[in-house]
Amino acid sequence: MELSEISRERRWWREEKLSQEFKDFVAFESEASGLYGYFALFVPGLLQTPEYAQALNSPAIEEAVADTTGMNLTEVRRKRQETLFERLDSNRPPALNMAIDEAVLRRPIGGHEVMAAQLDHLLAVSERKTVNLTAVPFELGAHAGLGGTFELLEFAGRHDKDVVFIETPADDFLLIGEGRTETFQKIMDDLLSSGLTGEHAVDEIRAARRALPG
Repeated sequence: MELSEISRERRWWREEKLSQEFKDFVAFESEASGLYGYFALFVPGLLQTPEYAQALNSPAIEEAVADTTGMNLTEVRRKRQETLFERLDSNRPPALNMAIDEAVLRRPIGGHEVMAAQLDHLLAVSERKTVNLTAVPFELGAHAGLGGTFELLEFAGRHDKDVVFIETPADDFLLIGEGRTETFQKIMDDLLSSGLTGEHAVDEIRAARRALPG
């Protein structure tokens, strides 16, 4: 009964005015055993502080990227984060592997104080056993992730197909199945092997934190 209640709580997206692709993605995300992603423009939504997320929803950004969901994007991120951290604290936590471009770490979204708090949050989250952050440094030059941001979900069951989600200002794309996700799996493997991982990634985040004024 407890598991059933948790399952119902995790299905908050069903009644929201989100695109069907995004609803399907959130449903998959809440059950995936492995969550991967490459982020070239901003901190992954699952790891954003409320202030950072709110800054991304500033009027200037909303004019460039119109919200057609009818729901506050900050609230969407908050609920996704609640689901994630509930799972991270459970007996069977998912593996979270996020590759973050150095430009994201250096771009002061919301100002220096907001960005400092955001980087501190990344450092705190990186201490969790099943969370692995990869920093993709400028010095790497051309790399596989230059094609754009994406999120990749993997599942423990043999019969569950991998899922890739790509979000754009105009539309969302959900790709399911090996034939459609294989390229992104290779990109992710390349980024995780060529980027800075472990303590090296932490050092990169700390360096970005120290570079902020104040």
